[in-house]
Amino acid sequence: MIDMHVHSTESDGRLSIEEIQKTANKNHIDEIAITDHDILMSADPELYNTNIIKAVEFGITYKNKEVHILGYYVDSSNENLRKISELAINDRANRIDIFEKNFAKFGIKIDKEKVLNYSKDKVFSRSNLAQYLVDINICKNKNEAFNEYLSPKGKCYVAKNFTSLQNIIDSIKSANGVCVLAHPITLNDDNIVDEIIEMGIDGIEVINSKHSFTDIKKYLNIAIKNKLIYTAGSDCHGKQFDGNYLMGNFALNYTTLKSIKKLHELRSNYVIK
Repeated sequence: MIDMHVHSTESDGRLSIEEIQKTANKNHIDEIAITDHDILMSADPELYNTNIIKAVEFGITYKNKEVHILGYYVDSSNENLRKISELAINDRANRIDIFEKNFAKFGIKIDKEKVLNYSKDKVFSRSNLAQYLVDINICKNKNEAFNEYLSPKGKCYVAKNFTSLQNIIDSIKSANGVCVLAHPITLNDDNIVDEIIEMGIDGIEVINSKHSFTDIKKYLNIAIKNKLIYTAGSDCHGKQFDGNYLMGNFALNYTTLKSIKKLHELRSNYVIK
């Protein structure tokens, strides 16, 4: 079993990398991609086990939508990619100040320090801000927080404009990575999906915890039509309301993983053992 989309405490997840690894082993997940937001060095396979795939997830605002791009098997020493990571992390630090001002317009006080304390390294994320809004009883759950305040259509949304979507895609590929559009259903716009395909992505995350069975069939057909790799990932951030983990419930097959590895190997002239 393979899960290609999991977040740790290095960004907005609730499990450390070690805890993710233990959970993966317990649930018979053979390989797992740690896709922390903007951070290149959060999971080094050599420090843990070979079943961890080095990956990253970048988000950027494009035509009033927030697009998330996954990069697999990236070379974290690549100068272009490191620059993107640096810009994204700096942008996070600036965005929390703007969020604070936006919420103040609605009479909601944001305690920035408490929001940052949700992350091990005090890295800001909308997911942690959403949890904070739940904890102070502004919202009933994180979905409400995003819909009401934090999504591109939300009252307090702050756009991510630290670089271009095309630059993110090109930088992942220049770092020998495999570039995949994450959870396309969140865009709710097929024209934008088509535009992102034209920008040169390698694949689409067809199976995701946010996708219905109808969504899965739709994006699988789009991937096949455009000769793209189709991937699967839980987008696990920790325990759900029922105390269980999404990790491994939305799993990839080995044939597709081989396709991802092969594309990386062609770009880097390095064979993954």
